Amino acid sequence: KTYEEILTDLTLLRRLTTRIRILSLRDCGQAALVLTVARQVGLQVWLGLWVAPEDFVFDEEVDELRHMLDNGLLDPSMVLGVTGGSEAIYRGDATVDQMISHLHRVTTLVHEAGYSNLPTSIVDIAPVYATNAELRQAVNVTMTNTFPFWEGIAVEAAVDDLQDDLEWIRKLPESAGKPFVLGETGWPSDGFLPGVGVAGTDEQLHYFSEAYCRLHVENDWAYFWFTGIDNAWRQEQDPLNTIEGNWGFFTADLVLKEHFREYSFTCPTNG
Repeated sequence: KTYEEILTDLTLLRRLTTRIRILSLRDCGQAALVLTVARQVGLQVWLGLWVAPEDFVFDEEVDELRHMLDNGLLDPSMVLGVTGGSEAIYRGDATVDQMISHLHRVTTLVHEAGYSNLPTSIVDIAPVYATNAELRQAVNVTMTNTFPFWEGIAVEAAVDDLQDDLEWIRKLPESAGKPFVLGETGWPSDGFLPGVGVAGTDEQLHYFSEAYCRLHVENDWAYFWFTGIDNAWRQEQDPLNTIEGNWGFFTADLVLKEHFREYSFTCPTNG
C-alpha cells in the first residue's frame, strides 16, 4: 500500500483502537511506512518478523530490523514489542528450536541497539505453547493466537473456551508471572467452511461483545482483534475459502459493517 492508503487505513482504525499489530517488516516496505504514519495518528505498534520455510525470508526481515534500528525508527514510546513469526510452528514452516534461535537473533539485535526493555516474543497457537515447555521458557512475553471459531466451538460457548485455554497456559510454570498478549482472536461475519464455527453477523457481534467484556473488562489482558479491515485479497487468493476475508469491522472498501453501526452492549458486573 502507498503512504496515502496507509494514512487512510490507520486514521480510520485510530477511531477504534490505540494499538495495532503487523506481521512483517520487509514485505513491500510496510513497517517503515506504518511506523511513520502510526506516529502521526497516535497509534502504538507490535512489530513482527515473518518466518517462512526458506531461510532467506527471515534473514531479510532481520536485515530490515537492523536498518530500522540504525535509523532510529523504533521509538520505544510507540513500539510495543517485536515478534518472530506468526504460527510458523503450527504451519510447519519452522521447528520450535528454529523459532527459539530466531527469537535469540531478534532479542540480541534489539538489546545491542540499546532497547533492553523492549519485549520480544514468538507468536503461535495455544496448543503449540501448551505442548512446548522450551518455547514458554524462551519468551519474555507469552503471545498466542487463539480462535474458538477454528475449533468448531459454538459461539455461545466460545469465550468460556477461550478463557479456559488461555488461563491454563498462563498458569504453567514457564509462563507464570510473564506478561501475556492475545495476538489474535476474532469471528468472521460471513462465509462457510465445513468443520468450523458458524460465521455470521449475529455471531460476530456476540463474540466481539463477550470477548471484549471478558478480555478487556474482567481480565485486563492485552489483545488484538483479527482483523480491523476485511481482506478481499484472501478471497481472490483462495476462491473456495469464503471465510478468510470477512473478519473485519470494516469492509475492504473501508465502510463500517452495517451490523456494527449503532451497536451497543453492556458488560455484566460482578456482584
